[in-house]
Amino acid sequence: MGVLRQADLRTALDVVAELGEADDVDAFGAGVVAGLRRLIPADAVAYNEIDFRAGNAIVVVDPPQIWFAACVEALARYGSQNPLVAHAIREPHFPALKVSDFVSRREFRRTDIYDCLFRPFGLEHQMACGLPGPQALVVGISINRSSREFSERDRALLDLVRPHLVQAHARAAARELSQATILMLEAALGGVGRAAILLSAGGVIQAASAQALQWLDEYCPAPPSEEMLPEPLAAWQERRREILTKGGARSGDEVLEIRCGSRCLTIRAIGDQEADHDLLVFEERHEVSWHQLRMLGLTPRQAEILQLVAAGRSDREIACLLFVSEHTVGKHLEHIFTRLQVTSRTAAAAVAWQTTH
Repeated sequence: MGVLRQADLRTALDVVAELGEADDVDAFGAGVVAGLRRLIPADAVAYNEIDFRAGNAIVVVDPPQIWFAACVEALARYGSQNPLVAHAIREPHFPALKVSDFVSRREFRRTDIYDCLFRPFGLEHQMACGLPGPQALVVGISINRSSREFSERDRALLDLVRPHLVQAHARAAARELSQATILMLEAALGGVGRAAILLSAGGVIQAASAQALQWLDEYCPAPPSEEMLPEPLAAWQERRREILTKGGARSGDEVLEIRCGSRCLTIRAIGDQEADHDLLVFEERHEVSWHQLRMLGLTPRQAEILQLVAAGRSDREIACLLFVSEHTVGKHLEHIFTRLQVTSRTAAAAVAWQTTH
């Protein structure tokens, strides 16, 4: 094993720390090729995802000017001629290896992959390591030089950071998936006026839409960490998880409302005791004006009930607040529907919002 200097270790720590912040696989790819060039002297570093069945590849290269569209086709077509790629197909999670560990320089120069991807750029030596990925993909990082074979110190450096690269890559992929899940959920929720945050069971924010983060900033004091919920949301979520653990509530039973002037942020948590994640669904509403509802031709009591319906209250909650029966609330709603020419609570609430905003 090559002797590592203190400066090598400091650079390795810096690279690993930067990669830990990657929000998606694209950011990881761009960060790892730039970071490894600082750590191990090289003429080119590449992050590769090769799908031999589909005949395509995703490659991020530093410097980018040595890569062009025809290279993708060549890599997908002849990639398995590279002994490192062939090894990765058999053993995807391989440590730092060099082409020269498998074949001589003369043998490598006889391959199509050398003619297409190495010779045009003057590259003669390659060292690589594998990363876990989907079964259909060969995922890895390659470091390339035009002269001077990689030393055992270079190999030791790549092996030193590889476990951390694996972790950073997995985190980036998980964050990308979580963010995609958030976007799909928000689309299913209707998008406008709603947002979502995905939490781990321990309350750490895994993914969040920009709108959700903006509302947290507006309605709650600044959190001690960007990855943790602010108060009072954190205490509410912790209490909710405790209740679920004791079997005292079902997912989605408890709703938190936070008011800010005439605005109200409603937060509902979705996730059972056994779930690894909780989904927080946010919805913002502005207070509906009782006086403007009266202008729709509603009686004072009807306007009061529609105001509560627009605030998301159930018939039972409205009955308790107004000290009447649920039957009476239902009768009032029938008259409201007739007056507004609608057939549902949702449609009536929409009319209320449109009238007062």
